[in-house]
Amino acid sequence: MSSISVALAGRFLPDLSPIGTVAGEVRVTGLASGPELRATLRGSGLRPGASWSNGLPSLNLRAEASWVSGAARLRAELEAGRAGRLTLTATLPQGFGNTAQLEAGLEGSLALQPLAAPFLAAGANRVTGRLQLALRASGPLSAPELGGRATLSGGEYRNPVYGVRVRDISGTIVGEGTRLVVERLGARTVGGGTIALRGDVDFGVDGLPADLTLTARNARPAVSDLVTATVDAGLRLVGPLLGNGLLSGQVRVQRAEVRIPQSIPSSVPVLENVRVRGTPPPGAILPPSAQPNASNSAAPADLPPIRLEVAIMVPGQIFVRGRGVDAELGGGLRIGGTLAEPVPQGGFDLRRGTLSVLARRLTFDRGRIDFANGTLMPRLDLTARSQAGSTSIIVAVQGTPTKPEITFSSSPELPQDEILARLLFDRSTDRLSPFEIAQIAAAVAQLTGIGGGRGAAP
Repeated sequence: MSSISVALAGRFLPDLSPIGTVAGEVRVTGLASGPELRATLRGSGLRPGASWSNGLPSLNLRAEASWVSGAARLRAELEAGRAGRLTLTATLPQGFGNTAQLEAGLEGSLALQPLAAPFLAAGANRVTGRLQLALRASGPLSAPELGGRATLSGGEYRNPVYGVRVRDISGTIVGEGTRLVVERLGARTVGGGTIALRGDVDFGVDGLPADLTLTARNARPAVSDLVTATVDAGLRLVGPLLGNGLLSGQVRVQRAEVRIPQSIPSSVPVLENVRVRGTPPPGAILPPSAQPNASNSAAPADLPPIRLEVAIMVPGQIFVRGRGVDAELGGGLRIGGTLAEPVPQGGFDLRRGTLSVLARRLTFDRGRIDFANGTLMPRLDLTARSQAGSTSIIVAVQGTPTKPEITFSSSPELPQDEILARLLFDRSTDRLSPFEIAQIAAAVAQLTGIGGGRGAAP
C-alpha cells in the first residue's frame, strides 16, 4: 500500500492547495454476480496549504468501508492533534436504492481554540471551550432526520478592544428532525451576571426560520476603558435568519458609565507596507489562477437582513466621566432599521453634572447623549455656563468619547486663553503671574487630552 501526496490535487483545488499523504487499498472477493468489496484509506499530515489556513492543526485519517450482500458500511476516524478526534459511522443496509435507509452517527470531542485561532488571529476576537458531539442521522437517504446532541463546556469569548468577556459558556443543542433546538445555552459575565439563550432553528426550510429568546440578568458583557454597563434584557428573534426576521424586545440599563480618556497620544505611529505572511509583495505579477476575483475575494460577508425593534430603557444612572466631566443622564432609546444599518431614535438627557477645571467647578445646565444612524457610538452634547464679572462663559463638551471636543466661548467674545484666565482667576491674561499662566497651560492639557505621548488612562 503505497503513499501518494495530496498536493497532486492542488491543480483542481487551487483555493485549498492541500498538503499531506494518503494511502489506500481495495479488495474485491466473491462471485462476479455478488462481489464483496472492502477498502481502507489512511491519511497523514492532511491540511490546506493556502495562506488563510496557517495555524490549523494537521489531520490524520483512518477509514474502512465495505460492500457485502448489498449493504454498505463506513467507519472513519479523524484526529486533529490537540484539537480533538471525531468518529463517523454510516450504514446503508439496503444499498443505494430509492428505499435505502441511512443510519449514521458522528461522535467525538473538539477544542475550539486550535480550530478558531487561525481565523481570528488578525482581529481581537478570542474563543475557547470544548464541544462534545454525539450526533446521528436516520431515515431515507434523500432526506434523513437529525438527532443526537452537541454539548459545549468551558467556553469563553473575549474581545479586549471592546472590553467584551463572556465566560463559563455551556449548553446543549439537540437535533430534532430538521430542527436544531437550543435546550440550554448560558454564560456568565463580569460581576456574576448571566446570559441565557433558548429556542430553535429549522434547517429544512428555506431561509432558516428561527425562534430564539435571549435573556440577561445583571449582565456586564462589556467592560472597557470607554463604556461599562449592567443590563437586564429580554430579546426574541423570530422569522427566517436569511430573510426578513425580526429581533425585538427590551433592554433595561441598570447602570452605565461612559469614560472620556484622560489623555490621548500626541502622535500615533502609522505602520506602512504591511502584508500578510504567505501573500506576494506589492507589485508582484500573479498567475491567472491567483488573480483576485469574485470567487476568492476576502471581503467580509454582510450581516443577515434582520430587522430591529429594540427598546433601551435607562431610568437614570448613565454617568459620563473624565477630563473634569462628571454628569448623570437618563432616558430611553428605540433602535429600528437592521443589524447592518441600525436606526436609533431618542437619547439620554442630563439629570445633573459638573465640569471641574483646576480648582473651578462649573455646573452643566444642559446635556444629551444621542446616536447617529448606522452606528451605536454615543455622541456627547453637554453645556456648562459661568459668570466672571461682566463676562458670560460657556463651556461645551461635544463629539464622541473617543474623540471629544471641549470648547470655550464667551459674551462678549474673547480669545480662548483670555476666557480661561477670566474663568480660573477672574482676571485678564496681562494681570496673571507666570505660575498662573502655567496653570492655564495645564488646564488646556487636561481638557484637550494631549499628554506628551502618553496613552489613554485606564
